[in-house]
Amino acid sequence: MAEDKEKQAMAEEPKIKRSTKPKKQESDFITKAELLAFDDAQEEVVEVPEWGGKKILVRGFTGASRDAYEQVMFQLKPTKDGKFSVERKRENLRATLIAATVIDPGTDELMFTQDEVELLGKKSARALDRIFAAAQRVCGIGKEDVEEMVKNSLEGLSDDSTSD
Repeated sequence: MAEDKEKQAMAEEPKIKRSTKPKKQESDFITKAELLAFDDAQEEVVEVPEWGGKKILVRGFTGASRDAYEQVMFQLKPTKDGKFSVERKRENLRATLIAATVIDPGTDELMFTQDEVELLGKKSARALDRIFAAAQRVCGIGKEDVEEMVKNSLEGLSDDSTSD
C-alpha cells in the first residue's frame, strides 16, 4: 500500500521539462591546428604613380603587430590630478602606419623599421596618403578604432595611479 501511495505521489508531481540543446557538431568548430594553419593576413598591392608606378605590398596587422603599433601611437601622460590622459602621437602619423605594414616581397618582412619613420615621412604626401589609405583598409583602422584604442588604453588605470 505504501508503494501505491509513492507511485501515485510521483505521478502527481509536475514533470520538469528539460530544454534540449542541439548537439554540437565537431565539424562546426575550428581546431587549434586549423586555426594556426590559416593564412588570414589581409594584403593589398598599391601602385604608386609618384614613384614611377612601382608597387608596394601592404599587409594588415597580426594581433601582436597591432598592439605594438598602438603602443607607438598612444602614450599615457600623467595629469596634475594624479591620473593619466592618453595622447595620440600626431607627428609622422602616416609614415608610422606605413612602416608597420609595408612588406618587402623578397623577404616577406617589414620593409621599414620604426627608426626609419622620419625618413619615410619626408616622401611625397600624395604617395604616403595612397599607401596610408590602403594600410587603414587592410588593418581595419577607422575613426571608431582610434576611439576604442584610447578607451582601452585608459581601462585598468586606477584613480590612484601615479607616474614614476
